[in-house]
Amino acid sequence: MEAEYTPVLLPLLRTVKRIVVTCHKDPDGDAVASLLALSASLNRLGRWQDVRAISPNPVPASYQFLPGWESIEPYSPDRMETPEGARTRKALLEAEAIICLDAGDLGRLGLLYSQHPSKFGSAIVVNIDHHPSNSQFGRLNLVDPSAAAVCELLTELMEREDLPINDEIANALLLGIVTDTLGFRTPATSARTMRVAAALMERGASLAHINERIFNTRSSRTLRLWGGVLSRTRVEGGLVWADITSQMLAECDASMEDADNLVDFIAGVPESSAAFLFSEQGGRIRVSMRTNDGLNASELAQLFGGGGHARAAGCTVPGTMGDVQGRVLSEARRRLESLGRVVEG
Repeated sequence: MEAEYTPVLLPLLRTVKRIVVTCHKDPDGDAVASLLALSASLNRLGRWQDVRAISPNPVPASYQFLPGWESIEPYSPDRMETPEGARTRKALLEAEAIICLDAGDLGRLGLLYSQHPSKFGSAIVVNIDHHPSNSQFGRLNLVDPSAAAVCELLTELMEREDLPINDEIANALLLGIVTDTLGFRTPATSARTMRVAAALMERGASLAHINERIFNTRSSRTLRLWGGVLSRTRVEGGLVWADITSQMLAECDASMEDADNLVDFIAGVPESSAAFLFSEQGGRIRVSMRTNDGLNASELAQLFGGGGHARAAGCTVPGTMGDVQGRVLSEARRRLESLGRVVEG
C-alpha cells in the first residue's frame, strides 16, 4: 500500500453491518466486473454481516463466463414478484451502506433508486465512477474521469486499502478495463491503464481468455442481427448511423445484448466524425454515440437527458425512431458545422 495514502473507504464502512454494492442499469462489462470484483473482495475480507451485489438488470450472457457471476442479484420487475426477489428487496432496504459503481447519477440505478429514493437519503452512499458528468451524489465521491474504466480506478483503490484481489477478482477487474477500452484502443487508454492491467495479469488475470470471450465469440443470432443492421447503415455529412427495431430483434431471435460493440464497429467508417446506433426500447429510443474530430459525445448526450464520456456516450429519448433520429442527427450536424468538419456526401 502506498505510504502516503490515507484509507477512505474502509474507515467509512467500519461501523456498518450490511452493505449493498450496485451499478447502473443495462450494465456493461465495466459495471458487471466492478460489481462482481468489489462485492467478492468485501466478502473475502469478512468484516461485515452481509455484503450483497445487486444489479438493476440481469447479467448479460456475454459476461456469464466470469466465476461468481451468479452471486449478482437482478432487481428486475419480474424477479421482484418471487421469494428470491423479496429477499433482494429486503437486503436493499436493510443496507446501511450502498456502494454505487459506474453510475453518473442516482437515476442511472433504475428501479433500485426510483422505487426507494428515501433509502439513498438514509444510507451511507459511496459513489465510485469515472464519468466526467458525474453528479457527485455520494457521501463519499471517488470520481476520476482520467481513469479509462471504473475497474481501473477500483483496482488502485483496492490495492491501496488492502482489499483482497485473488485471480478471479483480478480477471473480473481486467475484463472491465478491456471492455471499456475496446481492448486498449480508446483515447482514454493511458500508461496508467496499461500498468494497472499488467498488475492484474501478475495477480492471475488472463488477457488472452478475456479477449477470446469478448471479441472472438459471436452467436448465430448476433451475426444475423449485425447483418441486418449493417445493411441499413447510412453515411452522410460526416455522420454514420443505423437503427435496430423491435421487429429486427424478433426476426433474429436476438436481444440488445447481441448489439454490444456494434456502434464501435460502424464508427470505424473513416469519413465519419460521429457514429450513432438508435434502438427501440419500449416506446423510447436508446441512442449510443461515438465521436471524434472534436465533437463531444457527452455534451451532445446531455442535451437529450443522457451522459457519458467525450468520445462515448448515450441517452434514452422519448419519441419515435424517426423523430429522435432527426433531432439527434440535426444537433450533431449543427455542432460539426460549428467546428468546420462536416463532410459532404
